[in-house]
Amino acid sequence: MPKSQPYLEAEKKIKDARHKGAQVLYLNNMGLTELPEFQWNLGHLEILDLSNNKIETLPESINRLNNLQLLNISRNNIKVIPKSLEQ
Repeated sequence: MPKSQPYLEAEKKIKDARHKGAQVLYLNNMGLTELPEFQWNLGHLEILDLSNNKIETLPESINRLNNLQLLNISRNNIKVIPKSLEQ
């Protein structure tokens, strides 16, 4: 199945953030229904904004973002929070 345009745009933003060593990544208001795999090597990331999308699930691998201090998942369709985020 081909990847959607929002998915491809998110992948590009993730790649740019990794290359620049960004501490903040905005993937909000993109119309995402799913997230690219969290094999992002973004250990420096402190803020991830996923708000205002159509995301239903977050991958367990989101826990690899070790320095994450703020995760905005408001205004999505998330039904289950990964166990790794409950801590």
